[in-house]
Amino acid sequence: MPMSRRSADDEFARRTLIFEGSYRAWSHFGGCDTNVLRTTSPMDQDPFANLHDPSKDPMCSKPGAIHDFPYEPLPRSGLAHPFVQVILRQWLGPTSEQKDTYHQGLATLRIWWQHRRRGESVSAKTVLSTPKMNSVLKGHTKYFFKLAYYMVVNYDHQPPRTLCRKLQIKEKNNIKSGKRERENDALKIAQQAMNNKSGEEAISAGGAYSSSSIITLNNVQQQLHPQLSSNSIHFCSTPIVHISSLCTSDIT
Repeated sequence: MPMSRRSADDEFARRTLIFEGSYRAWSHFGGCDTNVLRTTSPMDQDPFANLHDPSKDPMCSKPGAIHDFPYEPLPRSGLAHPFVQVILRQWLGPTSEQKDTYHQGLATLRIWWQHRRRGESVSAKTVLSTPKMNSVLKGHTKYFFKLAYYMVVNYDHQPPRTLCRKLQIKEKNNIKSGKRERENDALKIAQQAMNNKSGEEAISAGGAYSSSSIITLNNVQQQLHPQLSSNSIHFCSTPIVHISSLCTSDIT
């Protein structure tokens, strides 16, 4: 039985809402800041309040193009990615469990996604222009954005291409930063070791000088006063008063 005109229009509107909502969510998620990605909840972010401006994004392939939702390719893993699976299940319903229907739906989604790169079609804009449809579209966008956030942040699934590049750059910078910190730590340890070695050498040199000085003074005393030597009195251990008294008695 052929589908009626009204049914076809309803199906087109339903598919457009799901595809456009998932497209906008994936696009916005691709433009997220990596510094706040794991520190904020998707509940605190609104895909419509913080639109991704590619003119201010150095990772955007076309910085001069201004779109509210820049193009982000579908995950390369296709049906293996849960984000794609949810899109198809939302659109196809229970029949999406059938293998052939699943693959046909993916082909349709990819074609639509590629065409969406050039902007919204006139028919899509017409369908989504009413306040009611616009409200439903926002609900779909928020839902798919939260879904993408949890899948990527909590379960490490493939992120959008722009976000993936940002994460790679951040990881590379962290590796360089860690290497720089390790080099600085090594330099500090080497400098500290050099300082400790210099201090030990100074102490060792000072000790040798003191010992040689004491030996020289004892030799001089032994030559001047043999009595000091016979009594086994040393300069370094004998009180000065005792030494002076011995010297006086010897002279007298």
